[in-house]
Amino acid sequence: MAANSLNTKDLLDFLIDATAKWIKDNNVEYDGEFFEIKNDYTSEEEAKIRADYNWVFEGLDED
Repeated sequence: MAANSLNTKDLLDFLIDATAKWIKDNNVEYDGEFFEIKNDYTSEEEAKIRADYNWVFEGLDED
């Protein structure tokens, strides 16, 4: 947030890239816990989303 507030695009780009690389190989549950994201979907809703957008989840649940 500081890099964004200071309007330092290079630093902001670096931090975004570093964060993306850091979370890239994590599973969904780990990232959800780390970022304190609450899954408020029912099991049925989540299954439908995973079925409709299976390309997004390919290789994510292999841990």
